[in-house]
Amino acid sequence: MDELRQGADLNSNEGRAKFLSAAKPYLQKMGGSRLPTLVAKEIAALARLPDEAPSLLERAPAPAARYAAPKPSTARHFELEERVLTLVFAKPSLALEVDLQVLNPEREETKALTEIIGLIRRSPQAEEISDAMLLELTRDSEHHELIARAQAEFWMSLKLTAEEALGELKDTLAKLRTRTPEYEKSLSTKILKGLATAEEKRVYEERFLSKRP
Repeated sequence: MDELRQGADLNSNEGRAKFLSAAKPYLQKMGGSRLPTLVAKEIAALARLPDEAPSLLERAPAPAARYAAPKPSTARHFELEERVLTLVFAKPSLALEVDLQVLNPEREETKALTEIIGLIRRSPQAEEISDAMLLELTRDSEHHELIARAQAEFWMSLKLTAEEALGELKDTLAKLRTRTPEYEKSLSTKILKGLATAEEKRVYEERFLSKRP
């Protein structure tokens, strides 16, 4: 409970909802009949939503295996860079799978991911970093608000396991690689029209011109 509280602002409605959502899977793995009930009441009290205690113990009905529909992809609801940032909250060390070269450097999500990857690479225990720890490590970052929203989005909307998130992350990065030529074309057009910034010119030279024979 202490670790889950670190990743949620219990003074906001969004934070309390995220806290309850994150706690529910742990409660449902508990054995016995009395212990889960007691812990559910404690969690609901911490969130200042005591009436929600029973709902924490409710289990969704399991779909019939033969007729279960495949989980629809939610990629269309996200910009690709935003989706990458959201997915790494399944397990922050997943960020090491991200190739920053395929991301749009102008997007704030890319800058946040660059910072996250640097933090994880410098950590001697990268595999042990949880999403709550990552949020704390980036508390003083200029991208902290964006990072906190991505964490909340992961827990409230995506609800994927680490394995599922890794699969989605690889699919998203593959889509980003196919998009790269379009980004190159856009930058090239801006440079030819004299509209590119110094940073855009630097990116174009480093990422595209340097790769050409």
